[in-house]
Amino acid sequence: MNNFCINCGNKLGKDDKYCTNCGTKIDNSDYHSVPDAWEKEMAKKELKRLIDGRVIYNKSFANKLFDNGLNLITDGKSIRQQLELEIDSGQIRSGDVESRIDQLIAEHKIRHEEEMARIDKVREDYQKLKKADEERLKEKKARTAKSNQMNQSSGGHCGLGCKHCYEEFFDGFGGITGDFDDEGYVEYYCHLGHPIVFGRYCEDYE
Repeated sequence: MNNFCINCGNKLGKDDKYCTNCGTKIDNSDYHSVPDAWEKEMAKKELKRLIDGRVIYNKSFANKLFDNGLNLITDGKSIRQQLELEIDSGQIRSGDVESRIDQLIAEHKIRHEEEMARIDKVREDYQKLKKADEERLKEKKARTAKSNQMNQSSGGHCGLGCKHCYEEFFDGFGGITGDFDDEGYVEYYCHLGHPIVFGRYCEDYE
C-alpha cells in the first residue's frame, strides 16, 4: 500500500528515509497506509485558522455568529467542540472544515430561533392568563360594587357603618353597662327598627 508523509501528505517510496517534498525524516512509525494522521492534522490546522483569533475567535467567525444571532461564547464553543470531534473521528477532511462551520452555524441558528419562539409562546400564554385574571378581578369588583349599591338602595337593614346603628352592653343580670367585660355581652340596635345585617345598610344610611 502507499505511504504518506505525516507532515505534508506527500506520497513516499518504500525505502525513503526523508520526505522528498518537505524533508521530514521518516521512520517506520511514521508510515501510514492512508494519510489519515496527516489529513486530521491538516483539518485541525484549518480549524485553527478559521476559528482562532487574537482574543477569543477569528473576526470572521465571530461576525458570522453575531450575524446569525448566536452567542459568541456558548455557541462558538459548542461549534468548535463538535468540529474537533468530527475531525478526530475522521468524519470531515481539511477541505470541508469551512463549509461544515457554516452548516453548524445554520443548525445553531435554527435551534436558537426555535428556543426563542418557545420562550415567546410561554410569555404570550402568561400574558393571556394575566389578562384573564385581571378581567375576572375586574368583573368581581363590579359585581361587588353592584351588590353594595343594591343593598344600600334596597333598605330594611342596618350595619355598623350606619349612623342609626348603635350597641348596648349588658351584664349577666340584663343590666346595661357602659363597657364590655368578661361577664357581659353586647347587642346591636337600629334606632329606626331595622334588623342588623353587618356589611349592608338601611335605606336611610348616611
